[in-house]
Amino acid sequence: MKVVYILAAVAFGVTGITYLLDSRWGWGIAAIVLALVWVWLAVREFKKPQPVEFTEEVARALEPGTKAQVKQLKADGDPVKAIKLLRESVPGLGLAEAKHAVDEYF
Repeated sequence: MKVVYILAAVAFGVTGITYLLDSRWGWGIAAIVLALVWVWLAVREFKKPQPVEFTEEVARALEPGTKAQVKQLKADGDPVKAIKLLRESVPGLGLAEAKHAVDEYF
């Protein structure tokens, strides 16, 4: 998707500049605005963390305090807070993966 956003931004930018040079101000400004929207979407896409699958390796890499907190929250009957804590500790971990991890590993 990143490439699509960048290509669309370039296409709209070039179109906007062409329209502005041809004195079609309305269309030129509209195309420039669309180019800026596509640039914003591309930047947002680049900032997303890569998806992570919760494995034994990831479980071992967690801080002992975090593991203890997740176990305690699950034991207290509050799996929602345990899932939230796990997702905050492991960037890119999806909701379903975090739920599965809390159910299986803790």
